[in-house]
Amino acid sequence: MGTLDRYDRVVVVGGGIAAKRVVEEYRRQGGDAAVTLVAGEQVPPYDRPPLSKQVLRGERDDTTLRADWRGWGVELRLGVKATALHPDRSALLLDDGAVLPYDALVIATGADPRPLAGLRGEGVHQLRTIRDATALAADIRAHGHVTVVERDSSAAR
Repeated sequence: MGTLDRYDRVVVVGGGIAAKRVVEEYRRQGGDAAVTLVAGEQVPPYDRPPLSKQVLRGERDDTTLRADWRGWGVELRLGVKATALHPDRSALLLDDGAVLPYDALVIATGADPRPLAGLRGEGVHQLRTIRDATALAADIRAHGHVTVVERDSSAAR
């Protein structure tokens, strides 16, 4: 019996490529526990890097990560967010009130952009989700230009 045999319930939190790869590799290595993937957006996991490239240029509108979720026996919980972690009880609380017990938990959520003080309002965008990319692309088409403001990462330390 290998290490993977000790799990009955695996929960993966995240809607990007890291979450997909965790599930894919777990199944490839023979893990057969019940797997639940929790993603805050209403869409299946997707690849984020193309959002700032192909999606904005109009070359691609679908960055969904193709996966055999059903064949892998993965329950997709889309449109819900993890709000609390109770490691002492091996439980994850979701914003819809559900409590997910787990034997193994992987948090693969990536990072959230930090807004810059004073930059708010119409035409100001942060780029993190497919929805953000779609809104930004629409503004670029409507106004014909874009200004990119990036935080100096050395100043944030």
